[in-house]
Amino acid sequence: MKFLNKLFSFLSVIVIILIIVYALIYLPSFLGYNKVIIDSDLMEPTYTKYSIVYYYDNSSINKGEIVTFMKGNNITTGRVINTDDNEYTIRYDKNGQDEKINRSEILGKNINIVIKYLGYFVLLVNSNLVACVSLSIGIICLNIAFSLMSKKGKQKKILVADE
Repeated sequence: MKFLNKLFSFLSVIVIILIIVYALIYLPSFLGYNKVIIDSDLMEPTYTKYSIVYYYDNSSINKGEIVTFMKGNNITTGRVINTDDNEYTIRYDKNGQDEKINRSEILGKNINIVIKYLGYFVLLVNSNLVACVSLSIGIICLNIAFSLMSKKGKQKKILVADE
């Protein structure tokens, strides 16, 4: 019983830490920034695969800035190497491939906040959200139950000792 109590206490701490990390990842969204998870290696070494980056408005985009844009149904990130009125030339850092896009396709320019590798964690939680929430609640409830049983057992020992 003591082992299970310690196990679920430890698991509860892990769950709470993961919830805090998940909340911190979404914190910039409340400040007007949007999050994107880099799901390819096209922008390495600037952004590694599964990095989380944030972008904001697209009001003024200059040569050399990294932008996030729509490419078909996908959100992509690339570096602006040339600007012509409403058309931008984007280059990916890894392969040097150029691509022309319209200004209307640009979602925003990236800011210098990069959270490496945690994008995989966010994708995993988002794809299994119900399971993650259920498991977290279960672990915390079991921790509470074992803590209460442990306290009840201690109280019985004290009563027996007093008689």
